Amino acid sequence: MGEAWVAGIQNASRNGWIEDPVPLSGSSGKGCSSAPTWNPRNQIGSGTGSANIAFADIDGDGKDDYLIFGDGGSVTAYINGGPDVGGNQIWYPQDQIASGIAPSASQVRFGDIWGSSRADYLVVNDDGSVDCWTNAGSNDTAYPGRVTWIQQGQIAASGMGQDGNGVVFADLNGDGRDDYLWVSETGAVTAYLNGAGETGKSSWIPQGTVATGVGANRSEVVFADLNGDGRAEYLWIDTDTGSVKAWLNTASSGGNITWIEWGEVASGVGVGGNDIRFADITGSKRDDYIAIENSNGAIDLWENLCPVASEG
Repeated sequence: MGEAWVAGIQNASRNGWIEDPVPLSGSSGKGCSSAPTWNPRNQIGSGTGSANIAFADIDGDGKDDYLIFGDGGSVTAYINGGPDVGGNQIWYPQDQIASGIAPSASQVRFGDIWGSSRADYLVVNDDGSVDCWTNAGSNDTAYPGRVTWIQQGQIAASGMGQDGNGVVFADLNGDGRDDYLWVSETGAVTAYLNGAGETGKSSWIPQGTVATGVGANRSEVVFADLNGDGRAEYLWIDTDTGSVKAWLNTASSGGNITWIEWGEVASGVGVGGNDIRFADITGSKRDDYIAIENSNGAIDLWENLCPVASEG
């Protein structure tokens, strides 16, 4: 009888019928039990002369790094060294880590396609197709941001996203690989889960419309993991005030995506929504709230201190 039970369970697992439980009361069991609170850390970067910046984990240490885009999608990096003994943020300059091959910086995305914990370099074309350069890491311990990029060619075909401007990458099901999302002008989201098995062999599993929109336009929709469970939340960042409304992602590992409304999770700090970023600066696995002060690219940090759910 025991062998029959084991065989049945193994068969169910092979068929993908066993999934992680859907969280109760808005808690993942691994992440936070409620919406985040924010600890002001003031200015953590004085800027380098450009506000065309992004954050992504280049060296795979669990902390997002400071990236500056230049002409043609070139990238200059400052590796996140965490705080010094006095609590001041350390950034290690790496100079240019990617020479850029995109027509413009606006077509460049960073996302972990292969589950390596390192962000890969992606170029999104006008038709929504995507070319990828895999981040193979660095052999230079003094310059961990000077990575080797391995060209993969096209990893996503045209037609997945109706236009390139709406394509973003975020992990919806918590498997450690970023998924392909297309955001419409009205904030609706069409998703393709990342089914990549090994480097160089991409596959995308269509999920259809996973969010119908909440009143935000495309430019106001951002995805970030606020509760540290590995799944990205749907955020509406107000263009004028930088205030943020959030919908908690309670997706199962199989991709059954549902959202729980959290309401306003940040009231804004006097900076417009176009100058707000979310990134894990502290290595907590929760994305922090970042405001770009001015055209120089100086940044202020509000650390995400959402309460961690107790273990059952």
